[in-house]
Amino acid sequence: MNNRISLIIVLLLLVIGIQSCTNDTSKSKMKSKTAMPIAVKKSNDILAGFIRISKKSTTSIQMIGNKRVGKEAVELTKIGKSIVISGYAFDSVNEGLSKNIFVSLNGKIQQCETLIKNNKTLKKFGKKFENAGFKVSVPSVRLKNGVNKVRIIPSDMSGKGVYKMGKIYEFTVK
Repeated sequence: MNNRISLIIVLLLLVIGIQSCTNDTSKSKMKSKTAMPIAVKKSNDILAGFIRISKKSTTSIQMIGNKRVGKEAVELTKIGKSIVISGYAFDSVNEGLSKNIFVSLNGKIQQCETLIKNNKTLKKFGKKFENAGFKVSVPSVRLKNGVNKVRIIPSDMSGKGVYKMGKIYEFTVK
């Protein structure tokens, strides 16, 4: 008999609990804590496991295809199966080389080859950043006719965090 009464009490509490959850609580004086979002790793999001760092890092794109990036607009007319984007990036907050560097091209992210000797960083920032260069080969099928947008996304020295995307570089494919 006691087991049946206990079971009935548990069921009543469960029903009351479910009904209170479905009631409109917008005017309720109860305070609730918002849970922190959990990073869900999608198979196509290679940055999902990284901590986002809100500061900007030191980055520059120097070449897109066979064109030097400067004050004039970059325009590519003849492209083969791929183009190479190159430049430099480093962890300026922790003053060291980035463990990983990614490029976002028209919203699609690709990992770069890193630790490439770069004479500009050697002259401008010193021996410590001599190997801050990167390059990435992008298949031409990922390019669109017209304006393409590219950004550099460097990681910190540990490789656990990535800096927010900086300057947008634009180039035109004709």
